[in-house]
Amino acid sequence: MNGIVVIFIPLLSLSADQMVKMKEAKQLLGSVETHHLDELPTNDGGESLQKIVNRMSQLQEETTSTMFLFLSPQFLCKKSSKPLLDALVVAYERKVLRVVGIDEAHLFVLHSNFRLEIRMLKDLFFKKVFDEKNPKSHPIFLAMTATMPSNFAAKLE
Repeated sequence: MNGIVVIFIPLLSLSADQMVKMKEAKQLLGSVETHHLDELPTNDGGESLQKIVNRMSQLQEETTSTMFLFLSPQFLCKKSSKPLLDALVVAYERKVLRVVGIDEAHLFVLHSNFRLEIRMLKDLFFKKVFDEKNPKSHPIFLAMTATMPSNFAAKLE
């Protein structure tokens, strides 16, 4: 996709297989990097997260690099993740945020009933990068699942 791809994962254990496959990606058309943000060290004062934020700010609209960012809703809602949240909004404004996905979207919908962080994402993130006033600038949205009842789709809006 050449740019930033954000994948929200409601259960961290589901991402292990995806991370292995992403790290094996062919890099014939540009660099591919993958980061599982929930696995960043928590004892480095945010240094690892800042490196990723800095890397995001280096990407330009015509980039040939792709950054996959896997994270839980809880990670993005933490106070310490504000620099990341701000960087994602800026990446959207610079047209570098290309894809936003929700893995296991049926769990995302089900868990939104009792996980405050999933509900918080609507105002913190989704309303900003899927601005109703500017639909042509929206990144691609993917809701991925194999087992979602059709009535759940409306809850992702």
